[in-house]
Amino acid sequence: MLNMDKLNIKVIFFDIGSTLYEVKTYEKPKWATLVSLELGKLGYNIDYEEILEAYKLAREDLKSIIIPVELWHLAILSLMLNTLNIIPKPKIVRRVYKAFIKALAESFYIDPEALKVFTELKDLGLRIGIISNSSSDDVVYEVLLRDGLLSYVDVLVTSQQVSWKKPNPRIFHYACKLASVEPREAAHVGDDPYADVIGAKTAGLYAIQKLTINNKASPYADYVIHKLSELLDILT
Repeated sequence: MLNMDKLNIKVIFFDIGSTLYEVKTYEKPKWATLVSLELGKLGYNIDYEEILEAYKLAREDLKSIIIPVELWHLAILSLMLNTLNIIPKPKIVRRVYKAFIKALAESFYIDPEALKVFTELKDLGLRIGIISNSSSDDVVYEVLLRDGLLSYVDVLVTSQQVSWKKPNPRIFHYACKLASVEPREAAHVGDDPYADVIGAKTAGLYAIQKLTINNKASPYADYVIHKLSELLDILT
């Protein structure tokens, strides 16, 4: 069991997807429908299936021509428009991007315990950070703002900001630098046994794994929880 005082933990970092939020996907992605409607307003009659296929091709194309780093959704969508034979003028790209971000944010559902846990962590004098693998920092920012969590967050780091993705230790070290702590003074809470647990441990942080139906408990986690409120029990 972790002991906050004994270990001198000063900051708790959180993953977003499947940790603070459940991300619901759909057979017919809403973002593609919204992008189709937005393009329709601009005079382009393209259905959502064409958009999905063009997005997939654009993403694969970008992966083939650049080093393996996080691909910003804005870059993928720009190339997607080009694939659809639409000149990716800045104003068009931005309208499509905003529709994409809006739809993506609407697929994030906050854990009902998140706000209470954040409040109590602050009462304990801890700093709170986010370390998320995300192709758009805007999505993470918008959902945190929408759900009242952003005001509790001291440090927000996404892979789109820095290109490194978990489990790369650099993204954890960068977050620790922003939080003005050493890795041994930080704990990371996430669901993924590789990206979150192995990533945090490799970087020198304590790792707390939040179990989901899709993941098994990692033998490398310092602690395993089934719900966010259990975090308070192991830190006090």
